[in-house]
Amino acid sequence: MAIDILQQFSAINEDMWLSAALKSLKLDDRSQLEKKLNKRSVEGIHFDSFYSREVQPLSLSSFPAERRLLAPNEKLSAAHFDVYQSYIEKKTPDSDADKYLIDTSIIHNAGGSIVQELAFALGLIKYVDENFDKKPFLIKLALDSLYFNNIAKLRAMRFMLESLQAQCSTQDFELLAVNSQREQTLYDPWVNMLRGTSDCAAAFIGGADIIAVSSYDELGSSLLSKKVTGLGERQAINTYRVLAEESHLDQVKDPAKGSYAIESLTHQYIDLSFSLFKKLEKDGGVLSNLTKLSIEVEKVAKQRAQEVASLKYTIAGVNNYPNVEDELEKLYGGPVEINLGKDLFPLRRNAYEFERLRQSLENKTFRALVLAYGDEAKISARLMFCTNYMELLGHACQVQFWQEEQNLANYDVVVLCTQDELYESWLAQLKLPADIPIFIAGKKFSKTGMQNIYMGQDVLQVLKEIAKEKK
Repeated sequence: MAIDILQQFSAINEDMWLSAALKSLKLDDRSQLEKKLNKRSVEGIHFDSFYSREVQPLSLSSFPAERRLLAPNEKLSAAHFDVYQSYIEKKTPDSDADKYLIDTSIIHNAGGSIVQELAFALGLIKYVDENFDKKPFLIKLALDSLYFNNIAKLRAMRFMLESLQAQCSTQDFELLAVNSQREQTLYDPWVNMLRGTSDCAAAFIGGADIIAVSSYDELGSSLLSKKVTGLGERQAINTYRVLAEESHLDQVKDPAKGSYAIESLTHQYIDLSFSLFKKLEKDGGVLSNLTKLSIEVEKVAKQRAQEVASLKYTIAGVNNYPNVEDELEKLYGGPVEINLGKDLFPLRRNAYEFERLRQSLENKTFRALVLAYGDEAKISARLMFCTNYMELLGHACQVQFWQEEQNLANYDVVVLCTQDELYESWLAQLKLPADIPIFIAGKKFSKTGMQNIYMGQDVLQVLKEIAKEKK
């Protein structure tokens, strides 16, 4: 007997979806939902809180039926001519090269936006098409843990390449997805496994032909000019295998097709990146505007850095939930220098400033105290915030409830933590040392000579001032 599966489920309309969303977030109407969830990324991409209108789905005829793994320490089998690097070094194409490498990861790792990456790729492809013999392209794209954005990035790149093939008779292409370097951390490197898993899953769903998964310790190993560990290499390969052979992410052709949210993101990336490409072409082409592009990339990187500094952008293990037991030399078996590059597009890691600050105190004694007062149940969240805040410097923070005649002279910094309405009466009883920085948790109550700490401020700058006094 035939079963009509559609009859097995109740019809769901837009109002029902909206009602469920409002109920789950305890909101009253759609305007509140949009205010809470709608936002723009640092590159101007609009995120809606609720997608209820279908965007025209893209049909990607070249979407791969299978994927290939590029393991850590493994090199691509074919010879490639790196278009950007060769332009910088003023080299002409090697006749033995099988493909032209268009490496957009340099823009990504310098802190650029997805729009800038895609426009850069289009500019290099046009340059090759006008100046060199026709050969297939290998487009290298770096993926970070912004999951849906990266799926949309790969689909947008593929759509534009297919359009170029149809309109300009450009050559065949493949997409190579690699892990973001700018997102890798030295402290708590195990979290890099989670980032790599997210990147790899986005590569499968977004349609990368070749997927390279980095080892969790690749960054630290590269800074010490060492190969990644056997454990790191095995973990990276198994990430790919689990997603392919157990999660079967390569069994559906273009699984994101028809998704309102991802299709919307894909269309935005296509429109904005093509507009930027045309603007650069009008000024003489991407390669003639590298300095100008590098300035724009740095602007985006600075916006992202500010979000990291104010904890709006969380880097687990670095600007939130730090593991105070971590020390770089013990983790990597040698002294690690954390420096920025000096190239036109240097590697600008999100964690760089926090990690450099923490490393500066790594071999020093630093004692922080959160001094609490009142009902613990009412200030538990604030206590956790204060402890986490101070431990971003890489040293354990003590928490004590106030007692009369308490000696605070042995600490480098003291954070006072209670309910806002209790600070004034509590401070009247406190005897605070004059030579120790005193902080107040929260921003409603303030006191001359004491600094407030609270969510949303430039946490990095506050911690730098504390570290400067310690030095």
